[in-house]
Amino acid sequence: MWNKKYNLFAPRVGFAWDVFGDGKTSFRGGYGIGYTPNFGNITFNVIQNPPNYGVVALTAGADVPTIPITTNNSGPLAGNSGTKALGRVTLRAVDPYIKTAYAHLWSASLERQFTNEFFGSISYTGSKGQNLYTINRLNIPGSKIIYAGTGGTFDRINDQYSYVNFRTNGGFSNYNALSARAEMRNFRRQGITLRTSYTWSHALDNLSNTFSETNIGSGNLGLLDPLNPRLDKGSADFDTRHRFTLAGIWEIPYAGRNAISKAALGGWTVIPNLSARTGTPFSLWDCSNAGFILCPRAMYNQPFQASYTQTPTANPNQFNYLNVGTPNSSYGHPIVGVSDFGPFPSSMTGRNVFSGPGFWNVDFAVHKNFTITERYKLQFRAEAYNIFNHSNLYLVGTNTDVSATRFATAVRGVRADNNAYSSVSTDNRNLQLALKLIF
Repeated sequence: MWNKKYNLFAPRVGFAWDVFGDGKTSFRGGYGIGYTPNFGNITFNVIQNPPNYGVVALTAGADVPTIPITTNNSGPLAGNSGTKALGRVTLRAVDPYIKTAYAHLWSASLERQFTNEFFGSISYTGSKGQNLYTINRLNIPGSKIIYAGTGGTFDRINDQYSYVNFRTNGGFSNYNALSARAEMRNFRRQGITLRTSYTWSHALDNLSNTFSETNIGSGNLGLLDPLNPRLDKGSADFDTRHRFTLAGIWEIPYAGRNAISKAALGGWTVIPNLSARTGTPFSLWDCSNAGFILCPRAMYNQPFQASYTQTPTANPNQFNYLNVGTPNSSYGHPIVGVSDFGPFPSSMTGRNVFSGPGFWNVDFAVHKNFTITERYKLQFRAEAYNIFNHSNLYLVGTNTDVSATRFATAVRGVRADNNAYSSVSTDNRNLQLALKLIF
């Protein structure tokens, strides 16, 4: 269905330098190119095209006069007598000239062993993705009069079909990260090992998920404006600007002479683990004048200053997180009057310019080793995930449409991804006991 590619060369080059020749300071770096073939539903969904399938997407006014509410699963196509013409079918189309997505990858790190116990490093990682896969929504109602200058406000540029989901290469990405790490091993021979790291990073792209944004409530598919892919350039949905981790292992030393006391008090290990990060970004949307399948981002007459709060709502676990202010919801395309088409006004907010709640968590574990023979050990493990039973705030992605709310809300302790295939997770404490045989 698309042209073959025979020139997908993926070179790699790397180096490692012992700076002072003493085995204690190393400087490493590398560069490479990696490819990602088109995958999964990006191309497999073409099985839903005729003649195998006929997927019908009906829009009131464009495909049928009205869509009456019915309890029949066949909806407007229901009936037990006569004949009824099948409505326009949607298409899943693959660009015959689709390119294979790829990324430039590069890194550099400086590592130093300061003492027998203390190590440190600083590293930089970067990548640049090109020809990434996107889906363009084509042939929506009104496209004929806008792009061809003929027809009415509900006519499509190709009247034979309904919506066309076009798989192509409109995506790009860029990632840069600076990390610092320190490690202390067996501090003063007391069995204490500590590892800590801090990462500053920024991930940019114009679409973080081929099919749609992952943290929105607008239901948009693919890019906001397929004719202007750079309009969606912004922080990636998964962008985490700051991340900190601290992990420790304390193998408690005990040199008892009594076999009984040694068995009871020796072999204990304590393992704490702290992780903290800043929140991921999100967008505000405005579906006030959405006519068919698209909601633009919220627009304001003057620069909008975000006002973040955590004021409780009627639900004790839900909070008014961001006051959306007073948006200008008047935009509609001058020809068709709906907001599904660009070019969009300059007053439209950027993609992912707002920041979601941060996150922190502490896990804790205690291990006890029992020596059975020289070869066999029995290990008892007691582990506590989220030991402090701390509830983080999670943005309610379906509540970011300014046409329906004055506040973007966040819920405490319960995360439900805006994805029909994902599950709900909670921040409750979890305790786990286990026995492990080591040999």
